[in-house]
Amino acid sequence: MLNKILRIVLYSIFIMFLFFILTACDKSINIDINKNDGNSIGNLLNYGLFCYDEENLYFNELKGGESVLYRSNYDLSNKEMIKKGIFYYLNITKDQIFYVDENKRVYSMNKEGENEKLLFNDDVTFLYTYKNKLYLLSYNYNNSCMFQLLSMNYDGSGIKVLSDESEKILKFWIYDDKIYSMIAKDREGYKLMESDLDGENNVELYCTKSEYFGLLINQNKMYYIRDGGAIEVIEMENGNFKILKNDGILSIEQFININDNFITFPGDNLNLYVYNINTLETKSLGLKCSDLSFRENGKYGENVGCYLLDDFLYYYKNGFMFMKKIN
Repeated sequence: MLNKILRIVLYSIFIMFLFFILTACDKSINIDINKNDGNSIGNLLNYGLFCYDEENLYFNELKGGESVLYRSNYDLSNKEMIKKGIFYYLNITKDQIFYVDENKRVYSMNKEGENEKLLFNDDVTFLYTYKNKLYLLSYNYNNSCMFQLLSMNYDGSGIKVLSDESEKILKFWIYDDKIYSMIAKDREGYKLMESDLDGENNVELYCTKSEYFGLLINQNKMYYIRDGGAIEVIEMENGNFKILKNDGILSIEQFININDNFITFPGDNLNLYVYNINTLETKSLGLKCSDLSFRENGKYGENVGCYLLDDFLYYYKNGFMFMKKIN
């Protein structure tokens, strides 16, 4: 009887030990993704060198001094090369990748880097997929000599101008089937416009002397970082306005990223900070913006940025991708 009990105990210990080993060796990260579109607006505002789907990350990285598009697990393991080249404003759908190349043209390809197609040949500085449409900022479309907001089908057909050709649009965001555009007003600052996805029913929401950088619509509240260094929030139903943080924020658009929980921003001495929208707390991420570059030994300001996926931060150092948990 004693031997039988001893065998049971030893067997139980073995099973627990085996479970511990398997768990310790599991490098997977469980990330809650509720994502219907090609990338987050915050990631795209950082040149969009990084995006993700329900299974993998897709990101640029250097290999032998050349830029390469890679696919990996969320923890950056099992990295595999897809295609050589530089891929800006990455957007990924169920079976396609959309991007802007170094000549500012829009392309599509499948997730294996094959069947590449040129969709738009004008000067594009921002690209976003939303509900089976491409939305983009293009300079000099139809010889306009100014930036315009356009939409088109995934195959490049059905191009439509959504912005007023008489106005200078600087950037746009899309939330809950609405387009929010930052418009420069001559000698009057800026105005934030809201419109339908087809560019109709334009409404001027706010007029400000400062430009907005990151912007988030969450639970009927609008969060943004204003030029001049402040995180602010507006309750959209009644227009109530509140400054959440107005010190230690540098007016540098790179490294400003925003999702449903966090806002990252460059602060004192070019350190990278994160503001928690839920707890209203700010903390340093232990990274210096001047050290984060996509280029090998690159200088600050050259293809730099940081990327958010749930509560994980992804960032470059000398052209290679790293990650850290924010909480």
